[in-house]
Amino acid sequence: MTLILASVVFVAGVLEGFAINVVATRLAANRPLVGPLHCTRAPHPITASQAAPVLGYALQRGRCSTCGQRIGISYPLVELAMGAIWAALFGWLIASGDPDAIMWGY
Repeated sequence: MTLILASVVFVAGVLEGFAINVVATRLAANRPLVGPLHCTRAPHPITASQAAPVLGYALQRGRCSTCGQRIGISYPLVELAMGAIWAALFGWLIASGDPDAIMWGY
């Protein structure tokens, strides 16, 4: 059961890393924070399967499937790092053995 929960926490961390990437990229490009996802190099939209955190990068071999431009390795690294941080914090809370810490995060 703990492994399943750790996996769920890891995926939640990866999704947070994806959100961080989107916000950072849009702020750097002076674009609005809401709206459809676009290729960072060209103005064409990307699909949800192309934008899937880490998996989309691996399936597309690090390239945009529409224009063929390389996608920076920093995007999946941020996502994986956030997943690892969340999973490590979850493991630390489990190891503490305090049910309140697990429930409320302190």
